[in-house]
Amino acid sequence: MRPYPHSFTDVEIDWTLDKHEIREPCVELDQCHGVSIVEAKQGKQELADGFWTKEKNISLVIKTADCVPVFFYDQSAGIIAAAHAGWRGTLENISGIMIDTLESEGCDILDLSCVIGHSIASCHYQVKENVAEKFKGYKKAIIHRGNERFLDLASVNKEQLLTKGVNASRIHILSECTYCNADMPSYRRDGEKCGTMYHFIRVK
Repeated sequence: MRPYPHSFTDVEIDWTLDKHEIREPCVELDQCHGVSIVEAKQGKQELADGFWTKEKNISLVIKTADCVPVFFYDQSAGIIAAAHAGWRGTLENISGIMIDTLESEGCDILDLSCVIGHSIASCHYQVKENVAEKFKGYKKAIIHRGNERFLDLASVNKEQLLTKGVNASRIHILSECTYCNADMPSYRRDGEKCGTMYHFIRVK
């Protein structure tokens, strides 16, 4: 496993290329590039892109190969959560929807910490004009280089968290680009043969 550079006292956040390295029990989703959020259930793989739990013995696993994993932790409420944010999920504000869900489960926005995990960065995430146009409402979403447009998904997710009231000091962005780092799977770089990153969050 390759530890995240940021860690919490009571929560483990990490990633690996080998799912079997993650401590059981694990809960995964049947990810669908949407914004559905569910409560994590052991032994059940639901069609969704975000989930949460108050159980302490569960690893919540998000699979990516360029998309953004976003982790949430409220120590006071005893809640952890994780979301898979591709460009469609990001556009539909899955991070903000997760905040609404967690608040309905007793989370206090002032106690919430978030980690935006490793993903493809704007240095390589070139998008077409029609996709770039969809993100024009975000301040730092699109970087122009000549006639080319590049999307910064991490920045958009951070802006969505800030808009919901998460304290800026509690939002941590990991800057490793999956395309640039040959040790990380990248669909944009390698296509179907890229493999999978398994990110997880778990209460220690």
